[in-house]
Amino acid sequence: MEETLKEALLDIRSKLQNQVYANEEHVRLSLVARVLQKLQWNIWNPKEVNTEFATLPEENKKKVDIALFLTPRQPSVFIEVKALGKIEINLREIERQLRDYNTNMSSDFCIITDGCVWKFYYPLTRGEFSDKCFKTLDLLKDDVDEIEDTLQMFLGKSSIKSGEAKLKAKDLLDLTQVEKAMERRFPEARKLAQQNPLISLADALVQSVKEEGYSVSKEEAAKFIQKIGIGRGEKDTVSTRDKDESGSQDLHDVIKLDPRNPESLSFTGSVEGQVAETKFRKWKGLVHTAVEKAWRRGIRLPQLRSWVRVVEGTKTNEGFTPIQELGISVGGYSANDSWRISFEIAQKLKMPIKVAFYWLENEGAAHPGKKGVLQWFPQT
Repeated sequence: MEETLKEALLDIRSKLQNQVYANEEHVRLSLVARVLQKLQWNIWNPKEVNTEFATLPEENKKKVDIALFLTPRQPSVFIEVKALGKIEINLREIERQLRDYNTNMSSDFCIITDGCVWKFYYPLTRGEFSDKCFKTLDLLKDDVDEIEDTLQMFLGKSSIKSGEAKLKAKDLLDLTQVEKAMERRFPEARKLAQQNPLISLADALVQSVKEEGYSVSKEEAAKFIQKIGIGRGEKDTVSTRDKDESGSQDLHDVIKLDPRNPESLSFTGSVEGQVAETKFRKWKGLVHTAVEKAWRRGIRLPQLRSWVRVVEGTKTNEGFTPIQELGISVGGYSANDSWRISFEIAQKLKMPIKVAFYWLENEGAAHPGKKGVLQWFPQT
């Protein structure tokens, strides 16, 4: 079976710990290119993944280590690769390099990495280049699921192509200093909440942020969790107890949508719900759960293909992701299509289905900042 991104990240982490990547070329070829391939970039096509790219053809000195292209002559991402441990020493100089590259030919995103540390920049905003950094990852220290989600969001080919990566990057850059501290501390807070069931996620975030010298209330922490649209399982959402104790029972108005004809579900996050008795998160999780339910009831590929794009075996390109335990792979869909497909399966198999989500604070969202609910129960 083909290796998944998470499996690749775990193997890379092991190699980093064992100091396998001895120089910059090791990092670029054996690490960064490997990650790019898992994110659906065609590393064998120089028109898509261009190494040593000259932003000014007549100037050979100004070359980006890796430039990613979705369309000809319009770079989507510039990546500067350094040897392991060589970022912090020369960070300002590397940032100036990327600033100059973008003066000649602007890209949507810039990344500085030594393989272990990944710094993400959104150059299409005002200010000093150093202030355009909206996210930093550490492949040795950060939660592997957090790493996987961040790479999919800000370096995944489909996310950049859809424009979702830009919108999320802008949201992160718009955070206040206190919010940035909460964003930095969120992975640590999540671990604390997972390890101690008596501590809510909001409480854990308040506690963690104090270590940076910031004081936030539980209500502020709860609102921030909803604002950034994070919903990794039940422990990561704002619990009823969080809302009650913060004095803010309704952080967002709830909008119940017609399951047969819902409004636009674009620009939605914090997705979680249930198909029959099985819980899920994310729109992809909804489709996978519905397909799994159908499979458990004896529905196989010929009939499944009338409802959803599905193939036998492991397929990780063209938007497909595998359901390993079933030996099949399912195509990727927009939020609206995810609901439409899953709702059709639920109706066919007479299974209750429910999804709760939040529209992001984006002008393209149907109800920015509001909570939406879609649910259907079979008639008895």
